[in-house]
Amino acid sequence: MNSTKMWLLAGTSFAAVLLQGDLRAQAQTVAAALSGKVTSAEEPVMEGVVVSAKMDGSTKTISVVTNDKGEYSFPAAKLEPGKYKISIRAAGYDLDGSNSADVTAAGGKADLKLVKAKNEALQLSTAEWLMSAPGLLDKQKATLGGCLGCHTLQRPFMSKYTAEEWPAVFQRMGFYYQGSVPTKPQMLVQGGARGERVRVRDDAQKTMSEWLAKSNLSAGDKHSFEFKRIPRPKGRATHVVYTEYDLPRKDAEPHDAMRGPDGNIWYSDFGELMVGSLDPKTGKVTDYPLPVMKPEEPKGTLALSLDKQGNFWIAAMYQAGVYKFDLKTKQATPYPFPKEWQTNSTQASMATATNSHVDGKVWVVNNDTHNLYKLDVATGQYTDMGVATDASGSHISGYGMPTDSKNNAYLLEQGNTRIGLVDAKTNVTRIWSTPTVGSKPRRGRVDD
Repeated sequence: MNSTKMWLLAGTSFAAVLLQGDLRAQAQTVAAALSGKVTSAEEPVMEGVVVSAKMDGSTKTISVVTNDKGEYSFPAAKLEPGKYKISIRAAGYDLDGSNSADVTAAGGKADLKLVKAKNEALQLSTAEWLMSAPGLLDKQKATLGGCLGCHTLQRPFMSKYTAEEWPAVFQRMGFYYQGSVPTKPQMLVQGGARGERVRVRDDAQKTMSEWLAKSNLSAGDKHSFEFKRIPRPKGRATHVVYTEYDLPRKDAEPHDAMRGPDGNIWYSDFGELMVGSLDPKTGKVTDYPLPVMKPEEPKGTLALSLDKQGNFWIAAMYQAGVYKFDLKTKQATPYPFPKEWQTNSTQASMATATNSHVDGKVWVVNNDTHNLYKLDVATGQYTDMGVATDASGSHISGYGMPTDSKNNAYLLEQGNTRIGLVDAKTNVTRIWSTPTVGSKPRRGRVDD
């Protein structure tokens, strides 16, 4: 049977999703480690409920989804004998009764009963808050996209700030690094040639303040709108097994993730100068610290790129440069931007080394000025390629920056609807508009 493995990021854990085809057909030949039926007073048959099991003392959580009969089944190969904590996810429901189950060599059985959630607001995902709250997508809801680097939208919608109080909150939030989290905030450096950076315009503040005050709990203990939930999965979408790995650092913010030549999953950290490695067989996680280049600036990295020599290249965000991480020696080499190119706002979010073997150059972008840089791997020197500009004089600033087999760089314009291509030899740029309004290209890859 063909299968596809996908690596996803989820908070401070990794989730590996193995699409299993038809697990019900497999169940006829593969013994179940743990199985049962999920019911509720409202729904005697509950399809699409996520059932999760985590062995006491383990860092791995295994999840399956109930079928059209409301039944779930963990394959024997996924759960070892032991005592497991059981949890569920089903919109509007909580688990009633025992949340533990014993698995023996012969398997285990645990029927689960669900009850209506005591506080459904605490279950809503960011997408569900945006679906539920009244308002215009382009004028109000889309603006909240800038909040999601630091926290979910549960915070503003569950708050009690009034329209008069919100502007002060916006101003304070605007000074935080986008890799901040509530338990570990990091401030942006202010002052310098550009002065203080205020991210929220006065007109936007007024519109957002009035809208959020009508949408949060400032007027009472209940929201003024009904909650809309994403439907539970059905049919083939329930034929899946998830494996989730805890990370030892509770503030870890895995951003990019990729399988290395050693078979481990490597990841950058958006909130700390670390590169991490996860062994998917054992769940063991190893963190490797990266050297500080700018002590006064926020700490965190973003893009992770693997070159053909088996080295990882890591974009260092406000540290203003990139790191080369040697998988053999486990040593990191910093490559800071030239000091005369730097300000307090200099930010390296993207670095692409995939095809650096072609000409010995790693592509990097300064997201403050949108200038493209090329790092010569042999000399460690940068060349400023300027802002990508086509023959008509149109500029394009890329977020994602995948390269092709000739090390030409594609620029994916996250804030617009365009894609650019910069020729590695001539620096000539071509730009195309996508056919979809509001497409906002973000990240991408060029296949073989």
